Amino acid sequence: MNFAAFFIPLITLITAQAIVFDLAQFRFSKKKLYAIVIVESVIQLALSTAVLLLAGLEMYAKWYVLITVLPAYATFFYISKNRDGRDIFTIVTTILISFILSIPAMWFYRYHGNSYLSYNLVRIALFGVIFALIHFFFRKPYLIAQEEIDKGWGIFSILPFLGSCLLYYEFLRYGEGGSFTEVLYVTTAIVIVMASVYTVNFYMVLQLNDKYLVLEEKRILTMQNKAQMDQHLQFKDDSEKTNRRWHDLRHSMQYLTELLEEGNTGMAIEYLKEQMKTSTVVMEHYCQHPAVNSILSLWAERSRNENISMQVLANIPKELDIEPVELSALFANAIENAYCSCLALPDSVQKFIKVEALYNGKRLAIGITNSCSDRVSFEGDMPVSAKEGGGIGTRSMVYTVKRFHGAYTFTADSGIFSSRFVLNV
Repeated sequence: MNFAAFFIPLITLITAQAIVFDLAQFRFSKKKLYAIVIVESVIQLALSTAVLLLAGLEMYAKWYVLITVLPAYATFFYISKNRDGRDIFTIVTTILISFILSIPAMWFYRYHGNSYLSYNLVRIALFGVIFALIHFFFRKPYLIAQEEIDKGWGIFSILPFLGSCLLYYEFLRYGEGGSFTEVLYVTTAIVIVMASVYTVNFYMVLQLNDKYLVLEEKRILTMQNKAQMDQHLQFKDDSEKTNRRWHDLRHSMQYLTELLEEGNTGMAIEYLKEQMKTSTVVMEHYCQHPAVNSILSLWAERSRNENISMQVLANIPKELDIEPVELSALFANAIENAYCSCLALPDSVQKFIKVEALYNGKRLAIGITNSCSDRVSFEGDMPVSAKEGGGIGTRSMVYTVKRFHGAYTFTADSGIFSSRFVLNV
């Protein structure tokens, strides 16, 4: 038996899983994810190679779905974040692509190469082209469509499933001695139909992507306007405090003048001491970034008024490669969520908010921790707002993080909620 045949299951496995992994999001850490995939791949490769070696290529083709496709995609379904119709669509689409790769490879093998090596080389070359197209042109809008549309993917999966079944049936016919020319014509027709449908679907995905971007920009503008309003209120409050201090100072100076003119020096000194105790103003300065400092000051004041302990440890420079309004909106949304979470707690619970921010010259790491209810719901990795129409602020924060190629996590454990962001700014 030609030893090049051993590469058939390996190439099939690598190409199929590479496409699936490129189009998916996962619920495990990278370390655990890699461990699961490596173990599954080794087991599957050993099984596929054993069948190919002991039973031959025809039997391998006949049992291809059972020994190669199903284990690979069962593993994918286990490690995927969604585990619903979106993953089913990704799986059947990848199966369809795998079948399509085999058609020109079989044609080349029959009429030109007549060796397993040529068959494998054609599959690898075609995979490189298709993977590049998917990764650079299709992946981003596809992932956005998965985030925006969480229903209907099962119906979308019917067509690629039927196409895969038809191609599989034609391959079985060829394996049982059918006419290769006839099989080639039928499979080519199936591929043309599938390509036409996917072209239409891709156009729809692009339209959804444009709509998504418009909605996210609208959300960002809404949050930015709110952040600007918060800053305006903070500036207004500071201005009113300053006006009150000047007003009080004028009256104090007038009273002191009267006491000194009367020669009542002792009372004047006592009055000054009392004024120094009561009129001392603490200037709040949390970081060098003016817009963020304003937001931190505002929410610190609001938290004090509601008996919420707020601790801030922030090292943020004055200038970053992000618009001040957008960065302050990110802080405002996150702190407001923490603030509202604390307000919802009974008075017997200790309420706190801790804000941490550190810039290392390349990345800005933000962490916000707060007390919360034990009943925090999640949908995937996103917290679900209990308020009707809520969640806009959270989605806007995530959009901002993604815009700057960052990362985010939301966790809730034992009455403590944590929001973590990293931005490449």
